[in-house]
Amino acid sequence: MKNKKAISMNKIDGKTWQEIWKGKGESGLERSRYDLKTLMALDGFDKLGSMPVESWKSLGKVIAEALELRNDDFVLEVGCGAGAMLLMIQGRSRVFGLDYSLPLLKVAKEVLANPGLVSGEAVCLPFKSGTFSAVFSNSVFHYFPDYEYARQVILEVIRVTKDNGRIFITDIPDISAKKRIESRRQELGLSYNNKYPGLQHLYYPHSFFKRIALNTGLKIRITEQDIKGYWYSNLKFNVLFRK
Repeated sequence: MKNKKAISMNKIDGKTWQEIWKGKGESGLERSRYDLKTLMALDGFDKLGSMPVESWKSLGKVIAEALELRNDDFVLEVGCGAGAMLLMIQGRSRVFGLDYSLPLLKVAKEVLANPGLVSGEAVCLPFKSGTFSAVFSNSVFHYFPDYEYARQVILEVIRVTKDNGRIFITDIPDISAKKRIESRRQELGLSYNNKYPGLQHLYYPHSFFKRIALNTGLKIRITEQDIKGYWYSNLKFNVLFRK
């Protein structure tokens, strides 16, 4: 999810993260039925970022519990992709999703029950202020080009969240674990750099989110990602804001 400035900052040989994601969505549209594993792959959890299906379901429970979802809640996922995570929480609340990839949103529309899906950018959410009881974003923030862009996204999320609402950002790569993540990829023979040449992930210190909480008056709780079967668990973390 990048505006024009952000796209230009992370464009190598004509490729951007936005184009990569659109390509994934288009390649999956020919299937008439989508199982959860296929949806996860479309949402980036393929061979280079895999997670067992049971681990994905566990993460869905973690998200639902952190957001304290109720039947009358409106919940938004920023960067919903093909809807693999919204599928885990639909039925608990009324679900909405935003993504810039029209092909992925088309898939999400096919697999979700009456979702509110919108194409748009995370830095300019097309919703009125105070629309949602809960907002979450799963495994998206590492695709942002820089910290200022990420900060602007969080401010937008805060704007569309109701007073006393919950905001949950999950699967954030810890900057202190950057060397371990990248060296581990090499050990496993994951040809990430060959598949996505020039495209880098953004790693975060905990202090980035603590500073935003301090400046906005939000309560914050940071927890280590702890999902059994997911190799990146102890190398990533989650952030829960309460407005």
